[in-house]
Amino acid sequence: MIDLKTFIFIICFITSQLFAQNSCVQNFKEKYNAGEYNSAITISQNCAEIDENPELLYFKTRSLMFLEEYDKAITNYHTLLKTDSNNVDYLNGLGAGYYLSDQDDSAFYYYSLVLQQDPNHVNALKNRTLLYVRKSEFEKAITDIKTLLTIEPNNSDYWADLGDAYSFSGMYPESLEAYDKALTINPNNSNAYLGKAEHYLNTDDYENAMLYVEKGIDVNPNEPLLYEIKGDIYYYQDDLHFQDAKKAYLNSFNLKEDADVAYYIGLCYEELSNENQAIIYYQKAIKLGIEDADCYADLAYLLMNNEDYENALDLLEKAIKIDAEDDFTHGLMAEIFLELEQYQKAIESYTKAIEYDMGFNWYQIDRGLAYEMNGNSEAAIADYTTSINNNVYVDEAYLLRSNAYLSQKNYELAKADLDEFIAVNDDYGIAFMNRAACHHKLGNSVAACEDMQSAASLGEEDAKAYIKKFCQ
Repeated sequence: MIDLKTFIFIICFITSQLFAQNSCVQNFKEKYNAGEYNSAITISQNCAEIDENPELLYFKTRSLMFLEEYDKAITNYHTLLKTDSNNVDYLNGLGAGYYLSDQDDSAFYYYSLVLQQDPNHVNALKNRTLLYVRKSEFEKAITDIKTLLTIEPNNSDYWADLGDAYSFSGMYPESLEAYDKALTINPNNSNAYLGKAEHYLNTDDYENAMLYVEKGIDVNPNEPLLYEIKGDIYYYQDDLHFQDAKKAYLNSFNLKEDADVAYYIGLCYEELSNENQAIIYYQKAIKLGIEDADCYADLAYLLMNNEDYENALDLLEKAIKIDAEDDFTHGLMAEIFLELEQYQKAIESYTKAIEYDMGFNWYQIDRGLAYEMNGNSEAAIADYTTSINNNVYVDEAYLLRSNAYLSQKNYELAKADLDEFIAVNDDYGIAFMNRAACHHKLGNSVAACEDMQSAASLGEEDAKAYIKKFCQ
């Protein structure tokens, strides 16, 4: 039999535990309602009642969504659905969790379950619209937005969204009409101004693009996308506005760090000949997860210029993983291999660049040089000839092919190529010296001395020695 003292102790213990539970639940609710989601999650970790109560677990799950911990949120939503499999809030939340985790098929499935129960469920319609846009299914997005407009015909944001969907579909008159409708309802709708600015930017109407982006900034000065578009207007307009573009992009980046914006800041700095700052922002773009192979290649190019070949090659490998068919990336890698005297690797990379350069033949001459350095003059001559026939880097190709012919002691063909080169490049002393060597080997000492005189006048000291020996 329990004595009175023990009984009182047990009652006090149970009461204290209940109080503690009630206290942690109350603290959790207060933090959640105040938007302090990190604090709410911290409290929930030592408050078992929260996971046992569907309403409180739902609040915890929403906190996880706000904190972008989508995998944990998805797990919780599945737990909640076991208590109520038809709860549209749980189903819609699960769809959002999958959408934000880039699991589009699962997201679509759960949004569809919501809309089967309630075809006019606003949040599910809005969320499915975002999904359709991401999947480039713009006609379906337009259908969902029009359904939203039957529910709320005077919703300015829906009209702006409709403008975006029309624009993505290439229905530009309809998109402008939708944006104007949005602004008629709400003259302070910055998304509508943003949409109009993008429309005019895409049609190279920079004046109107700037007009509407400035209006957007006036009503919403803290929207980073508006400054990003302003940067685009300056960047794509001409070569005189990189300073203005950089300033606009920096405004956008300072409001919200974005990988693509960081990349364009880097491009602006590179155009402004500030390579150190360009490197910093290319690195920031990569750290933020940019999926553009050009960013990796542009950073590799700058590192290559600093003779940091190891890191440059590492970046180019990553660029190739993003886009294996980018000719510039393979060409840049080949150039590094050429600098490192790894000629076979250079040849292999140039061959890939040629495969993907869409017939422009920009890399033929470079591969020819790699072949020549690797001891294959015939393959080099073939590549130089291709460049000449395709009218690409013709002068350089003539000069390089003449060197290849010289290595084969084919002086007639070497001289013929040097004739072509010198005809349009009469200020290159080495070319005159090489042609003089051809004349000398072909027994034309007068022509050899004339070319050596030209080379000497252009500052070639070795030519002076030849003249002294053979031309007196």
